[in-house]
Order: sequence, then C-alpha cells, then structure tokens
Amino acid sequence: MVTIGADGKVARIEQVLTAENFARVRPGMNQDQIRRMLGKPTKVEKFALKKEEVWGYRWLESSQEKAFFNVHFNADGVVTTTSRSDDPARMQGG
Repeated sequence: MVTIGADGKVARIEQVLTAENFARVRPGMNQDQIRRMLGKPTKVEKFALKKEEVWGYRWLESSQEKAFFNVHFNADGVVTTTSRSDDPARMQGG
C-alpha cells in the first residue's frame, strides 16, 4: 500500500497483504474497513444466488506458493467469513 503525503509525494510504502493483517479481518467489518486495511482487491466476484460478494487478494503465502485470501460480504457489505483458495495462475505454471 502506498501512502501519499500532504505534499503529493510518496510518504510510505507498506506490504499489507500478510497473514498478520488477514488475521485482523473479522465478521461484522464493512467494505470500507477492509479496503483501508488491505487495499484494492485483485478480483471481485458476485454470487447472486447467495447474495454474496467476494473480494480476493493475491499474495505469496510462502516463498513459492501463490494463493488468494478471500473476504466474503453479505448483501449489506458486511464481512461474514474469510477463506483461502489456490491461485489459478499457479495451476497453469504462470
């Protein structure tokens, strides 16, 4: 995540996609809170039948394992749960 100072210049660069930050995500948080904590998601998927939106964040789970940390929101934009999924690019060798 890049923080821009009042002078319009980069003030700080921080890696926020970490296991420690993911552990801070709790049911009941809203989308604004997650966006401020983790930044823009890599992907957003909407599941109409479940009335659910899932934000996925690609990250290096280990030095060689790419994965997605997923945040699940209900129709009101409130976190219901989180999950982990494999990065499809990993399966394709990319």
